[in-house]
Amino acid sequence: MGGEADPGGPRVDAGSLHWRETAPAVVFSVTRPLLARSLGPRTLAAACLDEDGWRDLEIAGTGYDAARRTVTVLLATPPPGVPVRLIVRGRGPACVLGEDGVPLAGLTGGLPGGASEGDDAVLTTVAPRYEQEDTP
Repeated sequence: MGGEADPGGPRVDAGSLHWRETAPAVVFSVTRPLLARSLGPRTLAAACLDEDGWRDLEIAGTGYDAARRTVTVLLATPPPGVPVRLIVRGRGPACVLGEDGVPLAGLTGGLPGGASEGDDAVLTTVAPRYEQEDTP
């Protein structure tokens, strides 16, 4: 009954996660090229834990740099110093796909993904402080 070989779906490198210095955006690297149009509000989710509990954060935009294999997720500004969870979906009806159509296989070092069903990558970080501009 042998196990299914990992078809080589892209993975998120958890060690690459960082916040941009000038805007409330998280950036992370992936191991294989992505199908850029698979990135968006249905395949990415974010939440923060503030004084009232967990609340969803609006994803204001996404960007993909194919040359560097980095994804940028622009978020509504979370309160500084609170935990933020980011989910990059590799499972379910809408998921991030590799350039070859294979779903995201989760985090680097994780279990093998499947050709049709990958795995989610869940990342936790702490929100930095951003200066608010007074101009509209």
